[in-house]
Amino acid sequence: QCLAPWLYSEEMRYLIRRWKFEGATHLTNTLCELFLSETGTQMPDVDILVPTPLHWRRQLSRGFNQSKLIANALGQRLNLPVLESLKRQKYSTPQHKTRHRADRQLNEYHFVSTQQFAGLRIALIDDVITTGSTANAASKSLLNAGADKVQLWCLARTPYTGTP
Repeated sequence: QCLAPWLYSEEMRYLIRRWKFEGATHLTNTLCELFLSETGTQMPDVDILVPTPLHWRRQLSRGFNQSKLIANALGQRLNLPVLESLKRQKYSTPQHKTRHRADRQLNEYHFVSTQQFAGLRIALIDDVITTGSTANAASKSLLNAGADKVQLWCLARTPYTGTP
């Protein structure tokens, strides 16, 4: 299940890019409120929030993990624990904003869970979903670690236009 209440439209793209690439981390609470304003009573039951990890090089250059920021804001608002229990393994992938859809789908993602989640319902947190490749790989790792159910919660989704 994917909960992505906003389309990655011109306005949302502007906010997310400022937040993510220009270090405007003060927008985190605004983005959290936008997410919650559209999901409201539709929030599925989960036990924990897990942010999608960045490769260490990307986090070092950016200075933060945007998924962790939004997970912490949501966790505080929803009174849910946030666990950084996924790690990216092996290598960094090129940023999706510069790649064609077909290329993004060919990426091989390697995630490992650092703990077990027997019977827990997890919300995997990310900023934008494009093809779902990252979420699929991360979800498999969480399910392999015993999670009962994994949902993806994103701020926005890219529209599928049928072209790369």
